[in-house]
Formats: sequence, C-alpha cells, structure tokens
Amino acid sequence: MSPRTEARAFQIILRARIAPVFAAFAVLFIEPHLHEAPLIREARLHTHPGGSIDLNTYELTDRILESMLVNRARAGVRVRILLDAAPWHGTRIVIRERAFCARHPDLTCRLAPRRFHYDHAKYVVFDNRFTCIGTANWTWSAFHRNREYIACTGRSQPVRAATRLFHADWQDVLAGRAVRRALIVSPGSELALRSLIGQSRSIEIETEEMGSLPAIDHLLMQMGRHARILLPATLSAWDRRIACKLARHGVAIRLLKRPYLHAKLILTPTRAFIGSQNLTWNSLTRNREVGILIQNPALLKQLAEQFAKDWTRGRALSPQNR
Repeated sequence: MSPRTEARAFQIILRARIAPVFAAFAVLFIEPHLHEAPLIREARLHTHPGGSIDLNTYELTDRILESMLVNRARAGVRVRILLDAAPWHGTRIVIRERAFCARHPDLTCRLAPRRFHYDHAKYVVFDNRFTCIGTANWTWSAFHRNREYIACTGRSQPVRAATRLFHADWQDVLAGRAVRRALIVSPGSELALRSLIGQSRSIEIETEEMGSLPAIDHLLMQMGRHARILLPATLSAWDRRIACKLARHGVAIRLLKRPYLHAKLILTPTRAFIGSQNLTWNSLTRNREVGILIQNPALLKQLAEQFAKDWTRGRALSPQNR
C-alpha cells in the first residue's frame, strides 16, 4: 500500500472511531456522503478475535476497505470473501482481485457458484450477529462518486438469513426457502418486488438500469403520475426506450447526472426496498442478488428526504432528450 493510501486509511479509521454509534436495530448509510467510514466502524464494533467477516461483493477494489479486511484478519477474525467469477467490467478487475487475495493468505477467497449469471450481491455479515446489505460494491466509486444505500441491522431474522445464504453459496448448495422470509433474494425476486409495487398507491424508484419487465411495467403504468422514477443520465438506449414507454403513460421520470445513480431503491409510504437488484430480467431471474425490506419510520424518512433532494436535482425525461 502506498504512503498516500495508508494516510487516507488512517484518516478514514479516525472518522470511524469518532462517528456516533447508532442502535444495532437498524441504521442507514447514504453514499457518497460518508465514504468508507461506516463500514470500517461496523467492522470494528461487531467483530472480535475468533469472530468472522463473511463478505459477498460483486467487485472488491477499494484499498481502504481491503486494508480493513486485512487488519481484521490479522487481529484474529476469520475473513471469507465471495466474488463474482467474471464481472461485466472484465479481466482487469478479476486480475486485481485475485492478486489481492494471493497477497494475503490470511483471507479466504472463493468464486461464486457458476449457476448464477452474475453474483451481483453486495452484503456482509459480521460475527454472525450483524449484517449490512445494500447497493454498493466495495469500490472507490461506490463510496466517493455514486449514490448508494446500505442498510445495517442486528435483528436476528435478517442476520440469520444472510448468514445462511452466505454459507450456502460458499459451499455451492441451495440455501432453501427460509432465507426469503427475511430477505429479497434473486434468482426469483420478481414476485416479491411486484407485490411491493402492486400494494402501494404511490411509488418512488431509483435504479441504475430499467429493463423490460411486463408485469412491473404494467403496475407502474397503472399508477401513472403517482409513480416517480429516477435514472442515471447515462441511461442506455434500450433502457431509455423502456423509460419513454412508461413516461407516455404518465409516469414521472427524471435523469440524475451527479452523483452517479448506482442505487436500487423502491420507496412506498410504509416500506422500502434496498438491495443489489436492478429492474431487469437478468437481475431478478438469473443473478445472485440480495436485498432487504425496511419498515423503520426513521429510515423511511431518511430515504424519502434523500429521494426528494435527488429528484429536485434530476432533469425531466422530456421529448427533447427521449
């Protein structure tokens, strides 16, 4: 690690030490406001010698978080890392991740089961008693450039489900249905998300990708102006066509330029979904993806306030930019 990176890591760890400690019940981190500090703090609070960190992330390239994992392993924490075998960004990331794992034999790294199109999940379990689930890869961009959400909880049901899911994927066996009682898990998450959308009269969505999902599209078109969707300004041509179709049925759509919208959020007046799932067929039916439902009023208020700010900064999907 370079001297500059070491200095940056030290600054982040100092921030993690002095940051206020939230209740273990539930806490929400919104990026890129907080950078890596919250995850470093949670790792320090919730792992002890003889304990464990089980991390499943699509990409691992953030040097600050890499340093944290190495330091926890040296402190006697068992660290296991489950990575996608061939992320979309390609060979460069795979080479970097494998070199990192090879340099640190006190970490145990494995590639995700090949039955998944991608292992796109982004969650971590600390000591089998605290979990953080969200939209952020463990990359510099996630914590310094992107809009991301990370929900952390010590509640037993989601912690047990995340632990069980990680162990199953680590051993390349099926996790069983029990994990779906506490988490939104792909493959097979479309029905749960469709139910969340269909049971609400109004909806606010942030998603990086907007694929063709006829049943979900139908629900959104029925809502019309009561549905608001925020998408990144760098929307692909295909996703733009889907967005335009929804807009023609009255759905309000805006494009956000900065920060880059990597978030995956579905917000209703009484519940919210945060997870790794984009609204695409692959994401819901072929990938390993993990998300969580939130009903905590304080966290819902945080999410609603952040969505309102992002919506204000967004640019309407008008006929000129369709």
